[in-house]
Amino acid sequence: MKQKILLQTAITAGCLMALTSCGDEPVRTDSPDGLVTVKFVSTIKATSKATDTSFEPGDKVLVFTNSLTKNTMYGLTYSSSGEFTYDDPENPITKEVDESLRYMAIYPNNDSNTSDVIIINDHTLDLAGGLVDICIADEQTAASTVNLRFGHMLSKLCVKVLNAPAAVNGISLCDLQPYYRIDINGDTEAYGTELATVSMKHDASLGEYPWLYYVAPLNYMDSNTTILRISLANGETVDVTAPNSGYFAPGKAYYWSVDLSTVTPRLSGEIAAWE
Repeated sequence: MKQKILLQTAITAGCLMALTSCGDEPVRTDSPDGLVTVKFVSTIKATSKATDTSFEPGDKVLVFTNSLTKNTMYGLTYSSSGEFTYDDPENPITKEVDESLRYMAIYPNNDSNTSDVIIINDHTLDLAGGLVDICIADEQTAASTVNLRFGHMLSKLCVKVLNAPAAVNGISLCDLQPYYRIDINGDTEAYGTELATVSMKHDASLGEYPWLYYVAPLNYMDSNTTILRISLANGETVDVTAPNSGYFAPGKAYYWSVDLSTVTPRLSGEIAAWE
């Protein structure tokens, strides 16, 4: 997967994409301690056009289990053989032959990650250009070779402003969760953090919809509250409410048009495949 930028915001834990075992029976081992080393292969579901649908050698993911004895993060790197290798080969995940573990994996592996929380923060590297991605995999299995089947989690928001009385200086997204976190010492489910106001990027090369932001998982829009705040060159600020209530859908592109020709701004739009 070609990764040009990392974003640090869908939904609920039920939307985390499942990963499945390879279908093989657990592998027996002759090691004295009776443990087997867990191996990982991977696919990316082609349900989104957000990015490529396969990993490339060198891509890094983070995987962990919620076992009481194995509640630790493990860094993995995708290899040319189609398998992931442990970044620390001396300390792989091991388990009893028939032991069933739950594995959760996230792409990309980020330097902000700590011993107990995975964080992707869109303020540090946001909108540097190119393709973006957050992928999640989650599975309970007793297999010793696990297929991490990732699903795309980001949404893309594109905005254009029509009939503005002055030039648009900026557009902010209000009450957005700009972080994506996974607490591995809690219930291992995904959740957001405090709400914030974030700035959209303007890029004339984007064409008809020149304002862009990549929305991380778990972001909810409320039709009764302000979603966009438009700053005009004449000093005016225009607040626009969300077109409907609901979570931003992962792997989708939102195209919003805001018409400022009336006293109450009119927002219309569509949801399309992210291509």
